[in-house]
Amino acid sequence: MNPFEQDENYWEYCGLEELFEFAFAAKSEPDAEPSPAPMKETEEAPSPPSIETSPDRRELVELTDDELDDEDRAKLWVPPTAAEILSQPLSKPNYILPGLVVEARNTVISVGKGVRSNVFAQILGYSLAGGIQFSPFGKPEPMPTLVAFGGSEWHMVQEQLSLIANQIENQDDRSRALSNLRVSHPHQRSVDAEELNCAWEQLYFRNSIPKGCKVVIFPDGETCLAPKRKLDYHSPFKNLLSYLNKMEIATVTFYRE
Repeated sequence: MNPFEQDENYWEYCGLEELFEFAFAAKSEPDAEPSPAPMKETEEAPSPPSIETSPDRRELVELTDDELDDEDRAKLWVPPTAAEILSQPLSKPNYILPGLVVEARNTVISVGKGVRSNVFAQILGYSLAGGIQFSPFGKPEPMPTLVAFGGSEWHMVQEQLSLIANQIENQDDRSRALSNLRVSHPHQRSVDAEELNCAWEQLYFRNSIPKGCKVVIFPDGETCLAPKRKLDYHSPFKNLLSYLNKMEIATVTFYRE
């Protein structure tokens, strides 16, 4: 799929069901029901209508094995034994970086309080972009990579990018990494990460991704989960990740609670 084209089914990925939730929440409380008119002394109270219980609303009762029909038995799932599981072919994920980044899948890295993850995220970005050894995981194939910053200060991002680049001794690796690695930041008129909870900003972000990009790294993912500013167009951050996977893009999100 060309990332610069808008998917005609875009709204399927924007969490429209949540828009309805906000619409209902915005409605005012319903008026109290009027009190019934007092009954005349000569009138008899109407008897409550009889309600026939639907088969779908029957109370659950315990059934013995003999009372289950063939259709019920077909719904049962018996957990396999370890021997049965090990007898099946082993399905291995298609790793971009062994043990860490999987092709067209999402990786979330939890960051402890007081720990700055930007340098680690940028080293990972240089490694993926330049095909440089990233210990202890291994050496990836060089690929176009995007590092999308949110709340980080731009001058710090620039300094860290320069320091890391100067540590790459092999000039071919360095040149390849510098040409394959792209960086977005609100200071550079790119998408504000806090707006990635918004359907429109998700669309802008997706269309800004360079052609051929295989990995998007969010060094400060918690800013993408900031309080919703545009409730009318709210779309969960996970919708963006899911759509990037459909574009055959892997993501790595550093999240600080």
